[in-house]
Amino acid sequence: MNYIKVKDVTDFVRNGASIKQDKQCSSGIPITRIETISNSQFNWDKFGYANITNDKYQDYYLKDKDVLLSHINSAKFLGRSVLFEQKNTNPIIHGMNLLCLRFRQTEYMPSFFVWYSKSQIANNYFAENTKKAVNQASITSSAIKEMPIPDFPLEAQQKIAAELDKIQSAIDNKKQQLSLLDEAVKSEFVEMFGENPVESSKWKVEKIASVVDKNILSVKKKFQKTDTIKYVDISAIDNISNVVTGFTEYVLLEAPSRAQQVINQNDILISTVRPNLRNIAINPFNDNFMVGSSGFCVLRVNDLCNAKYLFYCVLNDDFTNAMVDLTTGAAYPAIKDSDILAYPIALPPLDLQNQFAAFVQQIDKSKFVVKQQITDLQELLDSKMQEYFS
Repeated sequence: MNYIKVKDVTDFVRNGASIKQDKQCSSGIPITRIETISNSQFNWDKFGYANITNDKYQDYYLKDKDVLLSHINSAKFLGRSVLFEQKNTNPIIHGMNLLCLRFRQTEYMPSFFVWYSKSQIANNYFAENTKKAVNQASITSSAIKEMPIPDFPLEAQQKIAAELDKIQSAIDNKKQQLSLLDEAVKSEFVEMFGENPVESSKWKVEKIASVVDKNILSVKKKFQKTDTIKYVDISAIDNISNVVTGFTEYVLLEAPSRAQQVINQNDILISTVRPNLRNIAINPFNDNFMVGSSGFCVLRVNDLCNAKYLFYCVLNDDFTNAMVDLTTGAAYPAIKDSDILAYPIALPPLDLQNQFAAFVQQIDKSKFVVKQQITDLQELLDSKMQEYFS
C-alpha cells in the first residue's frame, strides 16, 4: 500500500478559534467543542455559545465535508474523527480543542479519511504521537499533517467509503430498533403502573429494603489463589441497553485481600459512584459465581417482588436524581447502600408484576435477535476494515 501525507491533500489542518464559551449562554452563533463529536458523530445539540452575532469569526466557519478530529482529550479518544455535513446555511464556528481538516475533495475524500482514522494502523500512529499530561493527552496539528494516509485512487476511495457507510447505516438502524423496543417496555410500565406508581393511591408503598434479600450484602465468597473468577466492573454495564454485557474471566495469581460479592442471574446492579450513577443493569447470565466490584450495590428480590418490576422502578430519572442528591464525599462522590435501600417503591400485586415481566421477556427475545444481527454486521465491518486498511 502506498502512502501520502495529510498535508499533501488538505488546504489546512488547524485548531479552532480561541473563544471563551459561556455555559450560561445559549444565544449567538454556535461553536464546536469536544462534546460536539462525542460518540463518533456530529452532535447538533452539543455546541457552546458566547453570544456572538457578527461575522468576526467567519474565517472559522465550518464548510460542508470538513473533518473534525479530537486532538486534546483522554488518550483513548485521540484521533476520533467525524465528518461535518452541512444541513443549512446557518454558520457554525470551529472552536478550540478540535482540529479541522479541510481536504481538497478533487484529490481525497474526507469520508475515506474518517474511515481510515478508525483503522488499527491509524490508531497506532495516534498512540505513537500522543503526548500525555496529568489530566489529558494531546496530538499536535503538525503530527496530523505528517500522518501517512493510503494513496488510493479517488474512485476506489468513493467505493470503499460507500460500502463501509452502508454497513454502518445498517448497524445504526438495528440500534434504533433496540431503542424502540426499550421504549415499548417503558411505555408498558407506564400503562400498567402509571408515570409515578409511588404517587398513585392504588398500591402500598414500601422501601426497597422490604422487597430484597436482606442477606445479599453479606453474601460474599473468599476466593483462593488459582481460582477462576468471572469479574464484573463498570465497563461491563451497557448504560444504553441496561444489562450486564459481559465479564472478565481470569485465574487469580494470588488470593484477594477480602471476600468478593457474588451475583446471580436477575440480580440488579446499581453503580454507587459518580459520575456512573446511571449505570444500572440486570444480570442475564445463569452463572453461579459472577463477582461484582465494590462500586455496586446488588439487589436480589425476595418473594414479594419480581426482579424485572424492581429493575424498571430504579431505571428512571426520578431514582437517579434522588441518588445524585444523596452523594457524599469530595474526592470520590458516592451513595451508600442504605440510601438505595431506603428509596420508596409502589408494591402492586405480584400477579401484575409477573404480567409485566412476561411482556419484558417477549421483548427481550426480540432484542436478542436484533443484537445478534448487530454483532454479525459489526464483524462484517471489522472484516472489511481489515481488508482495506491492513
